[in-house]
Amino acid sequence: MKGIHHFVLEPDHTIREVDSDEWAVFLENGDRQVARDKVGRVEVSTVFIGLLLHIGEYEHNELFETKVFGGEHDGLTRRYKTWDAAVRGHEEVVKELRKAIV
Repeated sequence: MKGIHHFVLEPDHTIREVDSDEWAVFLENGDRQVARDKVGRVEVSTVFIGLLLHIGEYEHNELFETKVFGGEHDGLTRRYKTWDAAVRGHEEVVKELRKAIV
């Protein structure tokens, strides 16, 4: 599986590989939100990105991504391969931030 692969997220949270045109339409119009929370003034957002880059020994997985906006953890990013892992990862980040704020 070499090169760049594009995926869309189906309503039942399954992932389907598509061409770059269908992926671009999905990014603009599809429901990509996995979870969104506020911890104080900090926002935690987890979304479906739908990219897998594999060149040589390098593999970069961006199917799902959690990102922190604001505060001292601004820019913290974690990536996941599955919906379930993204949900768990989002919850872990929120829990870590709540501990840090207390």
